[in-house]
Amino acid sequence: MAPRSVPGTCLLCREPVKKRGVLRHVEECLASSGWPAGEKPSLLIRVQGRRDPSCWLVVVARADATLEDLDALIRDAWSEGYGRMGAFTLGSGEETGTAIPLGRLLSPGTAFSYECNAGQATRLDLKVIGTAPVLPPKSPICPVVRSTSPLIACLRGPRSPEEAKAWKAMDAICDDLDPEIRRTLEQERRERGDYAASIAKDIVIPFCVYMCGPHGRAVGDWDGPLAKACLLQDMAENPLPATGWVENAVPVLCRFVTCLQESGRIRDADGIIAALTGAEAAFRKAATNPEKFRKLSRRLFAQALDAGVNPDDRNGLMAYLMQEVILMLGLDPDNEIVRRELADLVQGRVRLPTAGEMRADRILLICEEFCSRCGIPALAEDCSRLVDALAAHPAAPLTRGDAVLWSAAIVYAASQDAGLTREAKAMVGGFFGLETTSIRNKVRALRKYLPKEPGARG
Repeated sequence: MAPRSVPGTCLLCREPVKKRGVLRHVEECLASSGWPAGEKPSLLIRVQGRRDPSCWLVVVARADATLEDLDALIRDAWSEGYGRMGAFTLGSGEETGTAIPLGRLLSPGTAFSYECNAGQATRLDLKVIGTAPVLPPKSPICPVVRSTSPLIACLRGPRSPEEAKAWKAMDAICDDLDPEIRRTLEQERRERGDYAASIAKDIVIPFCVYMCGPHGRAVGDWDGPLAKACLLQDMAENPLPATGWVENAVPVLCRFVTCLQESGRIRDADGIIAALTGAEAAFRKAATNPEKFRKLSRRLFAQALDAGVNPDDRNGLMAYLMQEVILMLGLDPDNEIVRRELADLVQGRVRLPTAGEMRADRILLICEEFCSRCGIPALAEDCSRLVDALAAHPAAPLTRGDAVLWSAAIVYAASQDAGLTREAKAMVGGFFGLETTSIRNKVRALRKYLPKEPGARG
């Protein structure tokens, strides 16, 4: 199906413009705009989303404008001005310098591309569609037409109905708090720089979404206990915080709360700030806890086994992990900038497990799934104890045989040790779809690898 054609609006005359006829319209509007004439013609550049060309923009750029100027305009339009500078690629396929005047780089018909990662991956296609004899009066580059579709939409791929509902709710929350969010981020950029503003964006927006979404509180009802719960239960679970995110989270949130108070949006700013600062030490400890990332890694590596990744192929294993984390974070898996930045974050945090460790983790995950679904979560600790003991045995028994049968036997053995009823143990066979005799035989086999404990039964 061909991409739908979405019209735009001329920012000079405020009339609707069809994308197909945009060049003629812009030439006519600029001719009557009263803008000053230049010694060299300005360039008319169309910018559109690679995923969704219905998100588009036409700008007029002076010949002495640079790619750095164009980057600033793109980031302002597509990502609210925050994030690191992106990369332009011309027809040669190589990145080019950002300080070279556009008049020396581009001419009518030149097509090029742009990529950056400002919270979400941005991939755009650009083309010089013509020239104009006038100069933008106030800046080197100026937008003259933009599509009626929100430009941010081009960052997002197809979504499931559930994802669409969640994004709609998040958009509504961010729209409601947009003035205060923008004011806070602009202050961060002005006082601390672009990178600080990018980090602040990754702090403030999730905080707002958690507070208004899962916790279900309108902004005016925010209080200290809620803010503390959000910080420790939600924010601390960030799987891959960027450099500076953890140590800046509470200070940034306190400045954001102050901004909300100045706007009259919240009543208990002092209580919220006190709760956030009081919980900062616990937050930092939770956010940097290696166990948090270990659990995520364990689940991803188990998925890798299920996907047929060879556990002895260390490069393939890391590539799978990176791909899954990128998708989990909602970023563009094809964006090399995203992959490089994520690799920098992951570097040093991930120890690739051995094949035996991956096998043990997969077996334990199956056990935990049984405990969760059958309403006996406490049994998961006993299963974990048994898996650790079996994995540590020199004979490495978990590396041989069927993983599901191992899981069933471990759950059954843990049920025996915990003194659960016959009915509870009977659930094991039904859940795993195995004969009780087979499970019991495996239990007898596994107990041979365990240290002898008083009261243990075969």
